[in-house]
Amino acid sequence: MRNSWHKRGELVDDDVAPVELDDLLSIPVSPGVQDRSEKLAADTLRSMRLAELRKAFVLTQVDLAKRMGCSQARISEAEHRPDMMVSTFIGYLHGLGANPRVIVDVPGEGEVRVELDSLLKSGT
Repeated sequence: MRNSWHKRGELVDDDVAPVELDDLLSIPVSPGVQDRSEKLAADTLRSMRLAELRKAFVLTQVDLAKRMGCSQARISEAEHRPDMMVSTFIGYLHGLGANPRVIVDVPGEGEVRVELDSLLKSGT
């Protein structure tokens, strides 16, 4: 069976197509595919609990506690809490190295991105 694959913009037919990561990353991706990929990634992260999100950033509770200047016990409490203040949540996300934002679906207008940091600064 013959395979077709791209290498730096060329279509190549080969019996066995060795594919390097750089080759895969150099393939142009249509905006539609890019948008769907980003949405899938966002949906995956959105459905994670805090501990799963922390693990996705390859951090232990101790690592995150050091970044946030608090105890490991405080991180554990936050991860097991059914509800928390927005400021605590934002601090947790910053500790992970994330850029906290919310996407709001406004009927008739589409999606609006709200940077959570702006909510804290404005006091609203």
